[in-house]
Amino acid sequence: MEYVQSYGCPLMDCVLESFSYNLRSGQLDFSSSWSYRDDWAYSSSSAVAGDRIHFFGYTGEGGGSSYDTLWTDQTIFAITPAPVPEAPMALMLAAGLASLALFSRRIKQKSQPRTVGLLVSA
Repeated sequence: MEYVQSYGCPLMDCVLESFSYNLRSGQLDFSSSWSYRDDWAYSSSSAVAGDRIHFFGYTGEGGGSSYDTLWTDQTIFAITPAPVPEAPMALMLAAGLASLALFSRRIKQKSQPRTVGLLVSA
């Protein structure tokens, strides 16, 4: 799966440059960044799967900071797949649909006019 999208506003910009996840191997790959700028401050951050997360920021008074968080073998990034419907749920659905079909059939039978024949002996 590949997904790339950018969202922006006058003060902040968020970008997902790339994203992919291989269901078979569990390999995750993404690159993203965001930045914020106004008359007083600027800050930005970027993340690259398997490499690092980088942050940089400063204020109008001259204060600033920058740091990197490195990915290691102990870094865990988990994606939980959507739950798969269980068999009992499907059986309940089938039973409910069968009940509705039977109920509608009985209503149709009751609404049809009945003919009554008279036996006349001669």
